[in-house]
Amino acid sequence: MSSTRKNNRARLAAIGAVPLLVTAFFAPLAVAPAQASTTLRGCTVTPLRPSVNLNAGTVVFRFEATCSAGRTIRVQGQGWEEDRGADQKLTNRHTFPNRNYKKYETHTFRLRTGIPNTEAGDEEVYSQVRFRVYRGDTWSNWTDWESSPVRVIDQR
Repeated sequence: MSSTRKNNRARLAAIGAVPLLVTAFFAPLAVAPAQASTTLRGCTVTPLRPSVNLNAGTVVFRFEATCSAGRTIRVQGQGWEEDRGADQKLTNRHTFPNRNYKKYETHTFRLRTGIPNTEAGDEEVYSQVRFRVYRGDTWSNWTDWESSPVRVIDQR
């Protein structure tokens, strides 16, 4: 076979590999859930992926709130276990104490519960959060519920 044919085949093979490399790089980004944040009246709240402490047997649902000075925020959170059909509530709706922001800062609210055992196999946990903001002598309405990314807990 001539060297020209070998070079052409090598070039075609390299060009054919480009879509595979692009797909391999971007595919995980397409399936990874986005963190949902909500901003209202100078405050932004983001439900974070739950953390797990296997030694303590706990799941920690975390909500990050960043507010400008002069705001007071009231946050409600709840933890869930994801199932086909109907998800199971792991915690009752919890209303955290109001937090007053005297300066621009970030605070993380935490809600703990035991690791669930609701099915054979892995447990998939996530949280939901909503909030309202006090400013100018009035409270806003509650935001819609936002969900965190799911954390899979290996039960094997």
